[in-house]
Amino acid sequence: MDDQTKKHAKRERQYNGQPTVVPKEEISLTVKESCEEKQGENHDKAQRKYEEGLRKYEQQCAEIKAFGLELKVLFQKSQDNFEKQLSYISAGALALSIGFIKDIVQPIKDSSSKWMLLLGWGLLIFTLLLNLVSHIIAGKNARKGAKETEDIDKTYDPDRIDKRASQMDMINWTTVGTLACGIVLIVLYITFNAIL
Repeated sequence: MDDQTKKHAKRERQYNGQPTVVPKEEISLTVKESCEEKQGENHDKAQRKYEEGLRKYEQQCAEIKAFGLELKVLFQKSQDNFEKQLSYISAGALALSIGFIKDIVQPIKDSSSKWMLLLGWGLLIFTLLLNLVSHIIAGKNARKGAKETEDIDKTYDPDRIDKRASQMDMINWTTVGTLACGIVLIVLYITFNAIL
């Protein structure tokens, strides 16, 4: 792939719907190449092209900053809702199972498969704790992303933002899995001891 094709591909690149920024160096280089290719072109015309390219660059930077602000708001709302719902469900399941297990399974000390109940409770507690940790990490990631979008030329890297989002997705899916496993184990314990 020659240099011109690489430059064109780089300019055309879109990253998850994020605006693409053409670095200032490429704008200057494009004006210089354009002048060299068309020797009859005067300096004023080249200067106008440069200024137009610079305006486009600044507009793209503003779009990325606006996109960063929009992402912060959206990410925060999504995380807050997810964490609230997860906390309500896991705490509710834990409280209900602890509060009513003695009424459903009698006597508990003679029941079988107590390990299911204990493991189920442990998973629900782990879900609550992991949810708290994910809230702290989400806040930290939001601050980092906000700082990066403030200085686009030096620190903005969509790959880093995507990596942090993937990390949060992994934590969120883990909490969903531990919640589901905890509830299933408690339901199986009740089924084996109260129904069967």
